[in-house]
Amino acid sequence: MKIAIIGGIGSGKSAAAQIIKEMGYPVYDADKIYKEISEREDYLKLVNNTWPGAVKDGKLDREYLGKIVFSNKQELEKLNAIAHPLVKQEIDILSKDKEVVYVEVPVFVGSILQDYFDKVILVEAEVKFRISRIMKRSGYDKEYVKKIIASQPTDSELEKFADIIVENNKDQIHLRQQLAKVL
Repeated sequence: MKIAIIGGIGSGKSAAAQIIKEMGYPVYDADKIYKEISEREDYLKLVNNTWPGAVKDGKLDREYLGKIVFSNKQELEKLNAIAHPLVKQEIDILSKDKEVVYVEVPVFVGSILQDYFDKVILVEAEVKFRISRIMKRSGYDKEYVKKIIASQPTDSELEKFADIIVENNKDQIHLRQQLAKVL
């Protein structure tokens, strides 16, 4: 069984994933999987064929590619169409002999991963807590953080995909207690 852990930036997806891992379950991070894939020759070739100049000296030029895909939704969809099947394939390989795996998934809505998982755990948090967490860990100012949050699906939009909702408006102990009940 493959279980996604989703939520908006600052909601506590990573904290939930870490707690689940500490409880002895296999947990993977779709972002980390993507970063590893983005260094593979097959991926670099696909990207460079789609966006000539995106690969320099055998490495992905993330800034160059980012300027293209984050300013044009169609270009981002092209990148996701290349990356997401490879991420999915890697999750299949990692989870092959495991009964249950959890995967932290930052980009869920609109991706092919949306229909891939057997269950979905949504980690929710009030916006004020999310803003505070993001500012603390990144140093971004409040207005910039609000823009990031506004660009993502809301908790109520994500609830449509969730089988289980975990509230993360308190401390790690409370989050751990909720996850222990769920698991």
